[in-house]
Amino acid sequence: MAKYVRPVNAHGAPHAVQKASFVFLPSRPDMLNRDVLELIRAQRDKDEILKERFTAVRDILRAAVQISPNGIGQTESTDKVGFVMEGFDEAGNSIRELHLHPEHIHYATTKYTRWSETWPTVERVVQNVVPLLQKRDISLKGMLLQFEDLFEADYDEQMSWISELFAKESGLYPKVIDEHCPNAWHSYSGFFEKPEGIPGRILTNINIVVKPKESVEPGLGHLISIQMNHRLDFDSPEEVTVENISQNMQLLHLQNKKYMIRLIAKEIREAILLES
Repeated sequence: MAKYVRPVNAHGAPHAVQKASFVFLPSRPDMLNRDVLELIRAQRDKDEILKERFTAVRDILRAAVQISPNGIGQTESTDKVGFVMEGFDEAGNSIRELHLHPEHIHYATTKYTRWSETWPTVERVVQNVVPLLQKRDISLKGMLLQFEDLFEADYDEQMSWISELFAKESGLYPKVIDEHCPNAWHSYSGFFEKPEGIPGRILTNINIVVKPKESVEPGLGHLISIQMNHRLDFDSPEEVTVENISQNMQLLHLQNKKYMIRLIAKEIREAILLES
């Protein structure tokens, strides 16, 4: 058992995921025009699954601000550009959102459990939205999967928690961190890969932020945020089908798992059931 570091999870699940996001990108922004977004919003009022999962709807507004000669900004108008459907837990906390925007459809949840449980829930929403997109001949240029993980570490003058959390030879963060053990640091990297049998490429971004808890002083310990984004861009527009979306989201999930296994030390991997 790791001595200094542990995953943060408010739901009691054995992992560190704070938020999981599933994003679908139309081939052209004009494909998801206001009529299409209104159609999906109207479907929510008629569909029991969507109505049960998303009990509230709010507008996404875009404000136009005019800057006067004296440098004071004044909002001249606001335009409605889309909608957010929102679902809540029993305590009234927001736990899922479906963003309907001209540039993307974005499902996000802060109550991630395991992939085998969460993806079928997302897929049921996809199954209800896809027929509406097919009627308008909407195609996809890509999709994105993002996980945000959070760990906490107790104060340790030697910064031993770094080797407890990160696999030393992962190559996914700068070696200077191991050499100097700074109190706060940020690493951001990205790289492309060409998956076998898929007509496109994946851009993976790994964003690690380490900072002291609630203070500039290290005595309270540290918070370690790891955000991984995996974006699949197709070589040419792809038809919107449930099968296509499910297959490629599974691919991106395996991509995330592969790099988390490489980044995280064995003991923590076992604690969060990463390889199960």
